[in-house]
Amino acid sequence: MKKIISFLIALIMIFAAFSAAISVSATIYSGTCGENLTWEYDNETGVLTISGEGNMYDYPGSKPWSESIKSVCICDGVTSIGEFAFFACSKLTNVTISNSVTSIGERAFFSCSSLTDIIIPDSVTSMGECAFAYCENLVNVKLSDNLTSISDQTFSFCNSLASITIPEGIKSIGWNAFFDCKSLKNITIPDSVTSIDDAFGFCYSLEYNTFENGSYLGNEGNPYFALIEARSYNLTSCRLNDNTKIIAGGALRDYPNLTSVTITNSVKKIGGYAFYNSKCLSDIYYVGTEEEWKAYNCFPANVTIHFVETNTTTATCEKDGIIVYTCSECGYTFSEILPGGHKEVETRIEATCTKDGMYIISCKVCGEVFEADTIPATGHEVVSSPGIAPTCTEDGFTESSECSVCGLTITEKKRIPALGHTPFEERSEATCTETGSIITHCSVCGEVLSEVITDPLGHCVSRTEIAATCTESGMYIEKCTRCGKTFGAGTIPALGHDFALDFTVDVEPTETAPGSKSRHCLRCDAVTDVTEIPPQKPVFVLGDVNGDGKITIKDVLVLRKYLAGIEKIDPEMLKYSDFNRDGKVTIKDVLKLRKYLANIEGL
Repeated sequence: MKKIISFLIALIMIFAAFSAAISVSATIYSGTCGENLTWEYDNETGVLTISGEGNMYDYPGSKPWSESIKSVCICDGVTSIGEFAFFACSKLTNVTISNSVTSIGERAFFSCSSLTDIIIPDSVTSMGECAFAYCENLVNVKLSDNLTSISDQTFSFCNSLASITIPEGIKSIGWNAFFDCKSLKNITIPDSVTSIDDAFGFCYSLEYNTFENGSYLGNEGNPYFALIEARSYNLTSCRLNDNTKIIAGGALRDYPNLTSVTITNSVKKIGGYAFYNSKCLSDIYYVGTEEEWKAYNCFPANVTIHFVETNTTTATCEKDGIIVYTCSECGYTFSEILPGGHKEVETRIEATCTKDGMYIISCKVCGEVFEADTIPATGHEVVSSPGIAPTCTEDGFTESSECSVCGLTITEKKRIPALGHTPFEERSEATCTETGSIITHCSVCGEVLSEVITDPLGHCVSRTEIAATCTESGMYIEKCTRCGKTFGAGTIPALGHDFALDFTVDVEPTETAPGSKSRHCLRCDAVTDVTEIPPQKPVFVLGDVNGDGKITIKDVLVLRKYLAGIEKIDPEMLKYSDFNRDGKVTIKDVLKLRKYLANIEGL
């Protein structure tokens, strides 16, 4: 009898453990995403984890994980993020990329519209086209210091991106790299950049550096590093700054009244289509040699290139200078004033904690002094060193302070005597069979000061039942409520079924297949009186693209994938995809469907 009871208890414990395991694993999905990579998705938290070693697969079609992911963790060992890996994951808000990743594939985070921040580790050396395009709420971007280029359309249509730092080491900025970034105001172009394509179209908020008729981007050392566009649509001439290194692709394109451009040989690169469709452009005045010009590989049609020589009169502190430019072939001459005046420089002797300093402002060319004065002593910069609290048996010390600049002691450290023990009583209650204890120890240092042992309590037996079901017997167990020891067990007879009076639909009928209904037991899953329900023709509504009887965001995603050529739609369902009723299925239907779901427009 005891063996039977023990066996039943073991079965109950195994069943409870198995049920718990199923309830946990039911929300976890997993698979492979590379030869040596695995993915795991927690449906409850929305966290996707990529782990293993090596490159991810590309996913130009469907990807194995849900587009509802909220967070992605790319673990150490993963070396690439595949193309289209997180395409259109509109709920994705957090991405963590490990330092083992070296490349991010084309359109990897395309249209992740909830993503606001991204840190690209310095291990990444390349990013594919459109990698973060259409991330409409992306605000903060930290680029890898080891990138060498920003590919075409990498951040196009990132409407919330207000500023970005291009790291030193970037050599090229691709076509439409920041196209239609309407909030972009500040961007620094480092000296390492050697070419810029037509990268900043429709960046209406971008704050340019201006020189004469040109709008430039650059850096602190050279604000006129790259000519991006002209300041006026109706300009007739444009003279570039002498420090300009790059003429961006399309910089002087489509200016109908532009007739002449002056360029110096400080320019190292002229981008593609730089002068395209500026139909009145007839003369380019180049301060340099014919061989230097040929190196640009830029030969606009119907334009004469004038190779200009210079004659410079140096400016002084009292007088402006001048540069006279003369075409060696046609004799055309123009000039540029070199502003004169003093070149002020400041010389300082810094003050100390106790002694005054001084400064002198003078001309670094002629030495004339314009201003001189003393700098008051700074006084001591006091920093404190925390005190050391005394213990039960050891002395402590008070807080002390000194000057962080000269090291002078301000407040001297003093000794604090030991505190002695503070008694505290801790009880360990007796069990049914084990003794208890009362231990007095110091509440500060933990040292045991005294110990008292108490006798065992004895068992307190209680009866626990597992209810019977309709078809299976229950059982009872008598055990001690304090220690859990079992003293007896038995069975409880099965209850029998209790069927409901009303029918429940078990299988909904479809257009071609019948359904079924039955009466269910109120206590278990048993059924009786199973009855067939005849087939019923489905009812589709306009906008129900996937035919599930509802208009949801799933219909938007199906329609977008259909228009992108990623998925097909049953021809019968296409008539429910023309949401704006214009007789065509286009992106306009997607926009109207989204506005309908957002309660912006009605049907």
